[in-house]
Amino acid sequence: MTKRGTVSTNNIILTFDSTDLPSEIRVGYVKVRVRPFVPAPMRCFRCQRFGHTKDNCRGRPTCSKCASQDHTDETCDSETPRCVNCGEGQTPHSAYDRSCPAYVKEKEIMTIKATRNLSFKEAREVYNQSHPKTSYAQKVRVTNSTDASQMSVAQLVQLLKRFGLTVVATAAATTAAARDACVEDTGRRLDIPVGAATDLRGSRAPRQAADAPELVTLGG
Repeated sequence: MTKRGTVSTNNIILTFDSTDLPSEIRVGYVKVRVRPFVPAPMRCFRCQRFGHTKDNCRGRPTCSKCASQDHTDETCDSETPRCVNCGEGQTPHSAYDRSCPAYVKEKEIMTIKATRNLSFKEAREVYNQSHPKTSYAQKVRVTNSTDASQMSVAQLVQLLKRFGLTVVATAAATTAAARDACVEDTGRRLDIPVGAATDLRGSRAPRQAADAPELVTLGG
């Protein structure tokens, strides 16, 4: 018989008077494997933050669905979920979503705490050492610089095709986009560095990079 709101499972939670868990215990004539119990992260149902319950909450009531402080989730009619624990640029999700990055982080901290027999503070320090903080601006800067590099090559290939030119790679290694467009041809040749900064919106010629990058030969 189970209490209301609980789910019957085959697991039993035991407390041992020791910091070292046995690998198994004997129940009658049966050996039962023992593993650390990792509780779910504690989330406040009032402010939706992690680390405390609503009985000890000093924060403002916050909607768990859209992160608004003007109403609660019982009266929320927002069609776009938003998590109060995640910053800008988040994938739309609610505060109670199990795939929430903040929830996954807290779950990993709880796992470190349980498996290494550490305090919550010590487990958080271990997590922070293996997961250095990266600001949202740094993530956007890295993403944009990577996308710009990849887009410039793809746009260059498309632009050359419009003028009846093809790309012939003469370097030992180049990008996948250039290799896919590589065909043998004869006629006019134009050599530009792979790493050259090219403004495809105007008619300016490619600027030479500071170092000496490998070359791509354009044949027409």
